Amino acid sequence: MWVFGYGSLLWNPGFEYSKKEIAQLGGYKRSFSMRSIHHRGTVENPGLVLALSADVESSCNGLAFKVKQGKEHETINYLRERELVSSAYLEKELLLNLKNGKSVQSLVYVIDEDHEQYCKLTLEEQAKIIAAANGGRGSNYDYLYSTRNRLTELSIEDPEIEDPEIEIEKTSNKNLEKSNSKGNLKNKTSSNKKAKVLNRRKVPSRNSNISERTDRYTIQITSKKMLKDAQLFSQELIKKGYDAYIQKVVFKSNETFYRVRIGSYDNHNSAKIAANALSKDLGMTAWVDFVRKEQ
Repeated sequence: MWVFGYGSLLWNPGFEYSKKEIAQLGGYKRSFSMRSIHHRGTVENPGLVLALSADVESSCNGLAFKVKQGKEHETINYLRERELVSSAYLEKELLLNLKNGKSVQSLVYVIDEDHEQYCKLTLEEQAKIIAAANGGRGSNYDYLYSTRNRLTELSIEDPEIEDPEIEIEKTSNKNLEKSNSKGNLKNKTSSNKKAKVLNRRKVPSRNSNISERTDRYTIQITSKKMLKDAQLFSQELIKKGYDAYIQKVVFKSNETFYRVRIGSYDNHNSAKIAANALSKDLGMTAWVDFVRKEQ
């Protein structure tokens, strides 16, 4: 029995397997086209996750997992509980082409295009949702990053994954400019102690596949196209007592951004509480991400 992973199954399959192979599924397109009301969002504030929709001119590259012998029944039950929680996915047996030249029949979960959770959104709409949504399995941004990072490790490129992240960077910058024009970057009160500034002010030269420390979390405030703009904003935050630093990211499209981030937290919950407070204090959206390792 084989299972095809193209989203969270890539980095968190959750079942025992004996081997895995890079594989391609023809006739389907991967995109952020399913509203998540459990794992990465709620009914009131849905998130957005990847789904496969039929498209004869497209194909999707991912991982094929061969389920460990004797674990087939257990795996199917696990996957149905995980993937069919809201019946927005359909369970199918489809043919995969493995990188080694072989073909196998595999279990694949595709979107039910008649289901109310199926959607077609603009990049700007996708970015707005992914940057803010949270569900039972964590933040929507963590989902995007973890998936994109795993695909990068596998040398699989997909603009449907990278473009929303680039749009989040752009949207973050736009929101900051709008907040600044309204005078929303408030001064912190004198009762706040000046935070210790971490030794991370130099901008590392790295690509978008920045390795993370999964035991530490940080908060992203904004993203700038120009280093000098990020430095100026970071300096203002430091003056106000925030533990701000800059991180460079270069996407495969050769677009470069300088992320302005704050702090380092030992768990997601404390980082999320701090991010909510920062959003209110600064008058702009802040979100949680993994701390990236200096290299």
